[in-house]
Amino acid sequence: MNINNLFRKGVTVCAFLLFISSQLVAQVGIGNTNPQATLDVTSTTSGVLFPRMTTIQRDAIITPATGMLIFNSDTNTFNYNSGTGVAPNWVSLSTGSSAETRAVKYSSADTTTDILTAGVVSIPIFGNLEFNDDTSLFALQNNTTLQVNEAGRYRVTVNLYTDGTNQRDQLQLGIFVNGVMQSAPFSTNELIFGVLHSSANFIDILNLNANDQISIRAEDFFATGGNVNMRTLNGQASNVIIEKIN
Repeated sequence: MNINNLFRKGVTVCAFLLFISSQLVAQVGIGNTNPQATLDVTSTTSGVLFPRMTTIQRDAIITPATGMLIFNSDTNTFNYNSGTGVAPNWVSLSTGSSAETRAVKYSSADTTTDILTAGVVSIPIFGNLEFNDDTSLFALQNNTTLQVNEAGRYRVTVNLYTDGTNQRDQLQLGIFVNGVMQSAPFSTNELIFGVLHSSANFIDILNLNANDQISIRAEDFFATGGNVNMRTLNGQASNVIIEKIN
């Protein structure tokens, strides 16, 4: 056989194999023979499963690529990284918000203890758990303190209902983090003329670090030393809601 013809045939075969290889790499069909995309999956009896992991496992991914997609088994949502590998920003596809909103709600189980016993008092408002979207994020320490295990932006909502038993009492309230007030002080209405009811409802948004501990604290604005106890209002106990919003 002529060596030139053999060479030309070899080049042709190589070119053909390279073409087939490029087509296989460029488009892969599963369940079909005519893929219309880089990966084209066709089925009428089954679906596609993405990697399923908890929030902690997701956050432990080292330098996740922009656009990486996982299924968060803690929140039952798809999350994708809209940030970079160095600074990931996981966004929930179901909510469209960064770091899908997760919340915890506690209501007070204590309606008999004076919450103005002396100085600034931590309110025992973390009594009854009503819901916790992510037990790996929110960790109860005791009936006055809750710990958050991830850094981020949190919304804290407090609904406090009280009875006063002194001639003149008024609560000054605040959200404390690690024992330091982080919110502007809020006040209840003045409690006068014996036993009267009052309430305080306030919301603040705080930037917190991992392992920060949150408490709600009260002080007698008039320092008269009277008693103020928590109560229920229309069957609802005093409560606190903490949400991770970013």
